[in-house]
Amino acid sequence: MFPLLRDGDVVHVRPLGACAPRAGDVICYTRHDALFLHRVVGAEPGAYRVKGDTLDYIDTLASGEILGAVVAVRRGRGLRRLDTRVMRRIGRIAAALVPRALAPWRALRRAWSGGA
Repeated sequence: MFPLLRDGDVVHVRPLGACAPRAGDVICYTRHDALFLHRVVGAEPGAYRVKGDTLDYIDTLASGEILGAVVAVRRGRGLRRLDTRVMRRIGRIAAALVPRALAPWRALRRAWSGGA
């Protein structure tokens, strides 16, 4: 979830309760005994489409896999709220733009490593 989240950041996760996650929200979920933080980019009945901000692909997960929504990120002494309308809008924009911005770097990295 870079650049939003960095090593050492502490996230505050709120259980969903009656509120369903919306596009732009960052959620915490579990899969294969591991925790993930990804952004919601869409929904369908009983499932959500999610992706990391720097990933090219979208995953679909069942609503039962979601542990909660990330509502704040603490970095050092600062606290950034993510559960505001403005931050959700910024999140949707980041989810769309970051992979495109990283595409040239990924192509260069593949060329250096001899990959296709």
